[in-house]
Amino acid sequence: MMERLKNISRIKTVRISTRLPVVYPEGQKKGHLKAISKLSPVWVVIHINHPTEVSPEFVDAVKKLREAGASLVSQTVLLRGINDCPHILLKLFEMLVSIGVKPYYLFQLDEVKGAMHFK
Repeated sequence: MMERLKNISRIKTVRISTRLPVVYPEGQKKGHLKAISKLSPVWVVIHINHPTEVSPEFVDAVKKLREAGASLVSQTVLLRGINDCPHILLKLFEMLVSIGVKPYYLFQLDEVKGAMHFK
């Protein structure tokens, strides 16, 4: 699929948004990394919300993405009672920067049924 996207002349960069490195880092396959390596520039936007999500497996997945040539940024959703403290966000962002992920987006929660208690 990525090769087909890259063959469209008006597409210069591919951006992939994912929580895979956070929730299922072992799901990142060699084929994914090879495709990223082959088709750079590829931007990977990692959805991560709390410092406890920065596990050793996550760090390893990030390292492999960087080695494949991906540019890495993060997206964080501001969640009441989870990460709505500046100290928690600072810790998360500093951890991300230390492993080569640039904090990029901080979102306020969308109005989604069943999640309004986080707003």
